[in-house]
Amino acid sequence: AGRALALDDARVGLRWGMAFSPDGRLVAVAGDEGIVLWEAATGRQAAGWRHGWRSTAYAVAVSPDGRLLAATRPTSPGSRT
Repeated sequence: AGRALALDDARVGLRWGMAFSPDGRLVAVAGDEGIVLWEAATGRQAAGWRHGWRSTAYAVAVSPDGRLLAATRPTSPGSRT
């Protein structure tokens, strides 16, 4: 509480949404190049889903038990998601 979170990667591009894990140790960020999971205390990347996502991720959510991560992306007419 009261601290800024500095993320260690400028390649994510615009950041559209974020969600903290229930224990506050991780933060999931949705952005122009997919989804990145960061360590909240250090700002270091813990995991990332960029390749294969192929689209901007607009929002992320973490389940109450911290085991699942959900994300949304834009759709276009006729696409299947």
